[in-house]
Amino acid sequence: SVDEGSYVLDFFAQPGASLEETNALGLKLEEILKKTNEVQTWTRRTGTELGLFATEVSRGDILVVLKPSDKRQRTIDEIMEDQRRQIAATIPQLEVDFHQILQDQLNDLSGAPAPIEVRVFGEDPDVLRQCAGLIEEKISHIQGVVDLKVTSRQGAPELQLNVDPLKSGRIGLAPADVAGQVQDSLLGRIATQIRKNDRLIDVRVRLFDSDRLNPGFLPQVPIVGTVGGTTSALLPLSAIADIKKKAGEREIYRENQLRYVSIEGGLENRDLGSATEEIKKALSGITLPPGYQISIAGLYASQQETFAELLLVFALASILVYLLLVIQFRSLLQPLAIFLAVPLALLGVEAALLITHTPLNVSSFMGVILLVGLVVENGIILLEYTNRLRAKGMPTDEAIVEAGSIRLRPILMTTLCTLLGLFPLAIGLGAGAELQKPLAIAVIGGLSLSTIFTLIVVPAVFRLLCRSKTPSLVSRR
Repeated sequence: SVDEGSYVLDFFAQPGASLEETNALGLKLEEILKKTNEVQTWTRRTGTELGLFATEVSRGDILVVLKPSDKRQRTIDEIMEDQRRQIAATIPQLEVDFHQILQDQLNDLSGAPAPIEVRVFGEDPDVLRQCAGLIEEKISHIQGVVDLKVTSRQGAPELQLNVDPLKSGRIGLAPADVAGQVQDSLLGRIATQIRKNDRLIDVRVRLFDSDRLNPGFLPQVPIVGTVGGTTSALLPLSAIADIKKKAGEREIYRENQLRYVSIEGGLENRDLGSATEEIKKALSGITLPPGYQISIAGLYASQQETFAELLLVFALASILVYLLLVIQFRSLLQPLAIFLAVPLALLGVEAALLITHTPLNVSSFMGVILLVGLVVENGIILLEYTNRLRAKGMPTDEAIVEAGSIRLRPILMTTLCTLLGLFPLAIGLGAGAELQKPLAIAVIGGLSLSTIFTLIVVPAVFRLLCRSKTPSLVSRR
């Protein structure tokens, strides 16, 4: 994985935790960072997100900057895993999430905030959370899956007021009127204004702070009823309304008008494909209530869609390059000899990825697309000179041998220049260099093997094509 040299540690306290409690937990996190030798510096924010979003005071984040890679013994994944274990052992009441900055931004831009994401669709939020908890338990033991969390976290505790319209109607009030009186009692209402010099100052009337800030006093809030336009007796709020304590909803997620809850997590020291297959096996044994269903989302779904689009790009690139070769050689068969090196180059790509333990991802797939143009370049150099010798009257076999000896040096020079130029990127020098490392490995493996095939297989196939029974399709110069 990519080692960017810095990461963000998101932490979540229990819903309803005060700013002081969250800050105390944040200080404990900083103690763990102080004991980590590889950490160079960090900054912490608690209860805020740059002022751009409404954020609960029970959460925060820490931006951690590590020492340069040549001054530390462990990789960023090893450091995060060690800190994750320490936090679980010393601060179990905190829910944490580690992610590198650039990776997180790329995931957000792709529409997949987390590598691992399982969505449960349904209507009842309580049932959704129960299903999400069951799924989280099932996949939490899968190797490589870390920082699992349920996106539909309950918000801070709140008091829910349900006004009985029949009871409130008996005293001449609608439910909205009752809610308005409760709001005036707790938040106050501007009753009048007093003049001070050249300004008017609002006078707000409300209950005493000792009463309005006491949750236990809410059932005793006085409600003034009216009958026939005249004021009747005062009633406590509990006489016409039910008051229940309930956890609030922080966020509601929907897709295609269907409500869902996500179980998101990170992935470390494992490829996405095998981890997703194991997750599918774990989910196959879960039975959901009628009307509820599970789908795999996250980076895996985005990757499958991207691979389908890249396959289309690969096919279009191959067709365009072939048409260009047909125009250049004025032949339909000779470009086929050149294009034979493309599937052979894919063997080199696969071998290079297997040897270096590099997964096939978007970056390495882009390297495969680049090979379409790079591989045919050597074939063009070889066969173009062969056709030139044949046009001068030289027999085909002699022309192939002569072109191979003359064009060997430029083919090797262009190939070596490309390979040497990609070598620093392939070995991943510097922080964040692993992002394009798969591309370089794929190109180096494919181009190295295709060059050998170009010098051996392409001339042999060209010789067979020149002796085919369809001379009208072969180049005429």
